[in-house]
Amino acid sequence: QNAQREAERREQERIEYEKKVRHGVPFVGMKEKDIGRTTLGVPEKRETGRSIITNEGTFPVIEYLFYNAGQHIFTAECVNGKVDYVKDLRNPSGETGKKNSGKKKVYIFEPEVEGFSHPEDFYEYYYDDFYDYEEAEDYYYSHGGR
Repeated sequence: QNAQREAERREQERIEYEKKVRHGVPFVGMKEKDIGRTTLGVPEKRETGRSIITNEGTFPVIEYLFYNAGQHIFTAECVNGKVDYVKDLRNPSGETGKKNSGKKKVYIFEPEVEGFSHPEDFYEYYYDDFYDYEEAEDYYYSHGGR
């Protein structure tokens, strides 16, 4: 029974990951092989010449640049097969959305609150899209969450 529960949990995590990839933008921890499957489309790959040294060894930093109408809008850096850093340039201020500027946020995409029965589940799913839990909770309730 524990094995079945564990298998169900892993399957749910896989489904949530797939949704996040298909309906979002690259996020820290995302698999490098999935980088071209997000809403931003296929990026331009660039070798940076930089490396990261970890306990597992030395790994090159691979940069992925996303463009829209010729304008650079997003950067993701990968190390050892996973996204290690992201920078969202779509906001005019150049902010990544990970800083609390005190300004009203304008959301480029509208996260769906449907299908989430609690703001914690919503925040867990859209973790990389909000500064903190309180911001996600406010968004959740202001967009129809119950």
